[in-house]
Amino acid sequence: MILSAPAYNMYLITERMVALNILMVIQRGLLVASAGALYLLDGNVGEGVLVYGVASAALVSLMVVMASGALAWRDRRLIPRPWLATRGAIRNLAHVGGWNAAVLVSSYLYLPLNSMLLAALLGNNPWSAIFGVAKIMGGYIFQLGVGVAHGVDAVATRISAIGDDHSMRRLVQHSTRLAAMASLPGLMVVQVLADPLMRLWLADRLDDPGVMIPPAVTYVRILAIGFAARAMTQGWVNMFYGAGLVRTIGPILLIGGVLNPVIVFGLFYTLPMDYRFTCVAWSFAFVFVLFSMVLMPMRTVGKLGMSLGDLYSPILRPLVAAAACGPILFLVFGAERVVLWRLALTVVAYALAYAVVSLRFVVTPQERKRFLGALMRKLGAAGASQ
Repeated sequence: MILSAPAYNMYLITERMVALNILMVIQRGLLVASAGALYLLDGNVGEGVLVYGVASAALVSLMVVMASGALAWRDRRLIPRPWLATRGAIRNLAHVGGWNAAVLVSSYLYLPLNSMLLAALLGNNPWSAIFGVAKIMGGYIFQLGVGVAHGVDAVATRISAIGDDHSMRRLVQHSTRLAAMASLPGLMVVQVLADPLMRLWLADRLDDPGVMIPPAVTYVRILAIGFAARAMTQGWVNMFYGAGLVRTIGPILLIGGVLNPVIVFGLFYTLPMDYRFTCVAWSFAFVFVLFSMVLMPMRTVGKLGMSLGDLYSPILRPLVAAAACGPILFLVFGAERVVLWRLALTVVAYALAYAVVSLRFVVTPQERKRFLGALMRKLGAAGASQ
């Protein structure tokens, strides 16, 4: 699987996004199928974990190898030829790859490490479960923002190669606006509905939900800020990487990752006893806002012929739209007891209102015309087929 990775990455580099998305869906389906197969086994938990690990790794590896082989069959240049590699090319690749590895390592110095720090500092108590739920809720925000920015690194590489600063600036601005449009509504939902969501999710798992839920809500709201910042800045990381600025952003992100546990310990021993549980959440949010949203752009936008205003301005309209529709979310608090169907309807109403406001206020007239035109054609084709 590792040997076929360079050819597999050509789906992204050559901007075959439809094929790449299909392969990603197949990959997720194989993982689900591997997990579903456990229901057919009568073994113990240890054997089930082993079977899942072997089955999922084998199936995904086979899929990657077959997809890479299909691409290499169409383009024989993708067949590995080690004897053509020069010492200078290997040295340059290793240097760039080193900073790429630093960026990846820095990303793993947050949630996995924070989870272990939380368990070490607070022990085996409900906060571990609450941290897990908070990661899931924040992960939805992250996936929304990252999903719309998938593949922008390949586009940025192509634009950077031809030296088109105007197109690069438009790419950064449009990608930032899309990421903000996707992630900020999720952040608003979590900020307003964290309490009922946590009660529905965790109330039956806690010994004293009346005592534990309020601080857990505070914890989730803080952590969600970090996830929203991460969602909006991941596209910047991809584009700056594609534009050849990995040596600029690498040290900044690595320093943030290294300082994260230091900040966790510092907050744990300086915050009041009743608020020490928030040390991990505050550190996560603080590091991503400072290093990814502030320091990284300060070092990079000038090299792309942009200003900080050019980078931040696309976030403003999605933020206003998400906040303007926010009062709809408070409708869920009209009942004495929150139930799932009422919560779901409230979120759907908010999503519909946000879509209408965004269509009018966030997107440009040209984009709105193209979207409505495509929607009408789809509806017309569906009506004609019936």
